[in-house]
Amino acid sequence: MSFSKAEYMLKYQKAKVKLLEYEIEHKDYPRFPLNYRELAFPTVYVISEYAQAVIDNNKEMMESYKEHLSMCAEFYDAALKSREQEIHDLDFILMGAVAYFFHGDFGSSLVLIKEAKTLDIPQDFRGVLVNVFSIIFFGHRISDIQDSVIDAFESSFIENVDNNIIEKLSYIRERSFNSTQETDLFWVESVFAVIEIAREKSAYKLLPQYSNLDFTKWADYFKKKNSVRMMWPSQILIGEKELLVGKNAIVQLPTGVGKTKSIELIIQSMFLSNRGRIALVIAPLRALCNEITGDMRKAFREDATINQFSDVLEVDYIDAFNNTADNKILICTPEKLQFILHHQPDILPLIDLFIFDEGHMFDDMSRGALYEFLMMDIKSHLNDVQQLVILSAVLSNAESIKQWVLGEKGVVAFDSSIRSTPKVVGFLTSEKEIHYYSDSFEEEDFYIPRAIRVSELKTRSGSKRKIFPEKKANDIALYYANLLCKKGGVAIYVSQRRFASTVIKRLVEVANKNYSFANIMDCSDVDEIDRLQKFIAEYYGDKSVFAKGAKAGIFPHYSTLPNGLRLAVEFAFRKEKIKVVVCTSTLAQGVNIPIKYMVMTSLNSATKMITTRSFQNLIGRTARSGVYTEGSVLISDPKLYDDRNGGRGAYLWKDAIALFDPNNAEACSSSILMLLRDMEIDYDVVFRGEAIINYIIDNINNDWDKDLKGLLISALNEEYDKKDYHIKIIQSKVNSYRKIIGTIENELCYEIGKNELISIENLQQVINESVGVVKQTLAYYLASEDEKCLLEKLFASLAKKIAEKSIYAKVISKSMIDINISEAVNELISEKELNTVFYPQEKLLSIIVEFYNSINEDDCIDETICAGWINGDTFYSIEKKTGVKVTDIEKQCGQSISFQLSFCIGNIIDYLEDDGINVQGMMDLQKKVKYGVSSETSISICEKICNERLIADKVTDIIGAQGISDDKIISVTKSHFEVIKETLESYPSYFINRFAEAIK
Repeated sequence: MSFSKAEYMLKYQKAKVKLLEYEIEHKDYPRFPLNYRELAFPTVYVISEYAQAVIDNNKEMMESYKEHLSMCAEFYDAALKSREQEIHDLDFILMGAVAYFFHGDFGSSLVLIKEAKTLDIPQDFRGVLVNVFSIIFFGHRISDIQDSVIDAFESSFIENVDNNIIEKLSYIRERSFNSTQETDLFWVESVFAVIEIAREKSAYKLLPQYSNLDFTKWADYFKKKNSVRMMWPSQILIGEKELLVGKNAIVQLPTGVGKTKSIELIIQSMFLSNRGRIALVIAPLRALCNEITGDMRKAFREDATINQFSDVLEVDYIDAFNNTADNKILICTPEKLQFILHHQPDILPLIDLFIFDEGHMFDDMSRGALYEFLMMDIKSHLNDVQQLVILSAVLSNAESIKQWVLGEKGVVAFDSSIRSTPKVVGFLTSEKEIHYYSDSFEEEDFYIPRAIRVSELKTRSGSKRKIFPEKKANDIALYYANLLCKKGGVAIYVSQRRFASTVIKRLVEVANKNYSFANIMDCSDVDEIDRLQKFIAEYYGDKSVFAKGAKAGIFPHYSTLPNGLRLAVEFAFRKEKIKVVVCTSTLAQGVNIPIKYMVMTSLNSATKMITTRSFQNLIGRTARSGVYTEGSVLISDPKLYDDRNGGRGAYLWKDAIALFDPNNAEACSSSILMLLRDMEIDYDVVFRGEAIINYIIDNINNDWDKDLKGLLISALNEEYDKKDYHIKIIQSKVNSYRKIIGTIENELCYEIGKNELISIENLQQVINESVGVVKQTLAYYLASEDEKCLLEKLFASLAKKIAEKSIYAKVISKSMIDINISEAVNELISEKELNTVFYPQEKLLSIIVEFYNSINEDDCIDETICAGWINGDTFYSIEKKTGVKVTDIEKQCGQSISFQLSFCIGNIIDYLEDDGINVQGMMDLQKKVKYGVSSETSISICEKICNERLIADKVTDIIGAQGISDDKIISVTKSHFEVIKETLESYPSYFINRFAEAIK
């Protein structure tokens, strides 16, 4: 049989599974020209030959058959799901599991073996194979079958006992040659080969080898329940690349292939070898820091102190670096680490291991410049015994980044054969069909006919007939969320947070017209949904769209949601208590929840098409390894497929299909370098980058950002249809430019501020030092010769500005702000006499909000909203007081107040005298603003246990004391835990779980 014919047969088999998933009536099935059951013989042959090659250690033969194993595995996986021959379920499970295992896709093999747990395990060689797999994946057998091979393998694999298991397998294999059962030899050789591979990849064997440590060093680790027993390809890669002996590296691994365990092994190896005692993990989002902290606590509970720094800009890190004889794992955001290093650079040599997760942030226009300078600082001070590891799933130019960061002292750990769980891509059409593609878009794999059943909605008498779903992206997304949630978790992607409420509002509207979304509730945990709904109603009101949507089992997920709500939704989804979320690209930033179906209502992110890199990161969240064997991405906007053959639709189609090829991922650049590139407003409006940067350089001492906005806006055609829309984009982009320039100013103050001689008299020296700084940046490394000249010119202009303002340089270096804001802060302190005149908290807040608004004209804060936030008020109650929409309150509280205003207060504190009369009041206020709570006890709960303001305030009421510090909150919580637990019973289960974990 030809390989291409076999591929077609597999496509038909997979099509049959999709027909079942979409509940297509049998009469509507397409006629398949080939009988996919004919694949049974060649797939058995491939698996059998590969098993024999493993047993004989015939590398050449293994290589020749390996490329076909993936097809074999997918065939049996699909055969199982097709439910056509249920009598053979166990055979399909085992043959698929063996093929996946031989191919190195251990996660998918694990998924199939989980299915075997629900079946009766026979007392034959299939039963032996099931139990061998169970020992590998779960650490124990799953049936009471008695067999010497299982006994020998269990003691060998779990206890590292040398018991001549290969001799026993060889003996049984020889006996099977004469068996009257035709399948015995196949199953025996499968058992033999699986055991050989497991032994070859055994952590007992490989971890001591890769770490250059004696087995006795790892002995206590192997006694742990959650220790690695068999190393997956990603872990073998980091071993082979010498990361377990301290090699610096950029690790490029797809999402969901064992990254967390790889981090764990790198840290564990450092501790066991005594190469270091302090590991620092840096992750871009607070949510990701929370997840990493939880993983590290599970892995190192008895072996290290785990400390997640708050992202409040305050000096709360000193104790973490004391007593360096203890093992410590510290977790923080890049902003917090930059703050730490600018305040106390001598901490840098104390950190033995730096691990940057999601390490592709250099060209992020919001924080990329800070990220770049942070990496520059670390790499310039990295000594021979410190280790730096950068991890990313989407770093297409990893070699180039490696050369800048590490030069020849590091490696790129990458293996193209390590792939995430496969995804299939389906495009909806207005004809109610789904056209599926997988690896190539040159030819579709198959299509699903009549994939939507339209229902008529109940309307008032005499009203126009209404149907669901209409031929609209949101309707189709909701239809499939309801249909598919029974098969796995569904995420509906929207390009902006405001569209999350639009989607949920539509569900509520349709449900009120008698369309049933019962499937979502039927496959969810009703009690958990009730708890989540009540919690949402506390924040938004029980008549809000989110509260009504929660009753139907659908939940939002985006960055400005209340922190505790977002974590509760993630936890419930991870535990399969809920099945549907409506999300933005925030999900792409490393949040791991078990999504099987990603339904894309748009291929945009905010105002333009999503980048290939972000898109790949987003769809990488589907089909998490060990949970699903395949993920589905559905494009629910019919226009994309319908219009693909002509006009603008052809260009959009070309751009869309390019997103699905990871080879098209944009190279990681530098946000500093982006200042020099053309500013694209949309396809028709583009401003030249060179002209913009020269304007900034020429006006660096003035309010160049305000003037630049005016110039660019005035350049727009007055007749342009979307002028208001373009104005907002221009304002946003110039604000980003201002932030990047401000970050550069701050870094130059930090670098030059080390020199005592900063003044206009030694201007040339200051310029020389600044040019020296720019030459160390990633921007300069990636720039063309012309761009390098512009970068030097920009940094020189900033150097002159700093020299003229030398009085501020050293102070600015400790803050996170630029010179203009620094001057404004000093004027504020002087004008309000903040060092000598005491102000109560309410007055301090008023002063700070007024100041914040004066320097952030495009992002003003409502003082009443801010006061309500600190008071612990819900969004709903603040809305009733102010008349401001809940959605605007949410954005202000979650972004402007909690992050930006807290950041502003932290910087003001840096400029106050140490013994200033308002310092403590400002520090207290900063934390209240950050967490949205009103007492020290609530702050301590947010920082040490659970960052959720409503829960923190309720627990504070139970404790009955307002002033408990963060070093005592755990013990106090423990003493009140039973009452706290009783109160939290009516709240999402995440909170009880988190409090229980905290007091262990």
